[in-house]
Amino acid sequence: MAQEDGTAAATAEQHEELLFPEVSLDAFTIDGRRFQIRQLPFTYERQVLKLLGPSLSKVIESPDGQWGRLLLDQFQELLPEIVAVIARVTDPSITAEWVADRVVARDMLSIVQRQLEKNKLMDLVADFFHRLRGAGLSGLPLFPSTPS
Repeated sequence: MAQEDGTAAATAEQHEELLFPEVSLDAFTIDGRRFQIRQLPFTYERQVLKLLGPSLSKVIESPDGQWGRLLLDQFQELLPEIVAVIARVTDPSITAEWVADRVVARDMLSIVQRQLEKNKLMDLVADFFHRLRGAGLSGLPLFPSTPS
C-alpha cells in the first residue's frame, strides 16, 4: 500500500522489527551457522560506513568517470569485512578471514544487499521525525541535548 508521497507503507512485520530488531526472521548461514540480518546497531553501522567511506569518496572525487572498475575492485576486497560486521551482531568472534575462507563473492554480495534493504527500514523512522518537524514542531531540536 502506498502513502500520499508514493512511498510504500510499512507492513506490520516491519513495524515490529523496527521496535524489536531481534525478532527478524531474515538470516543467512555460513558453514552451518545461522546469522541474523536485522537493523544494525549504531556501532556496527558505523563500522560499515567506515569501510565504505574511502571508496565512496574516490567515486565522488573522480572527474573522469574511471571510478567504476576501481570501486568494484575495492568493494570486492571489502565484502568479507562487511559480511563479518553483519555476522558479528550475532557472533562477535567472526572475522573477515573466517568469512572469506567460507563464502563466495556472489553470496557475500547477496548478504550485503539484504542488509542494506533491512537498513532502509530506518528511513521510516527518519521520515517520521521529518514529518513531525514539518507539522509545526520545527522549533524542537532533532536530537535533544543530554545534560552534562
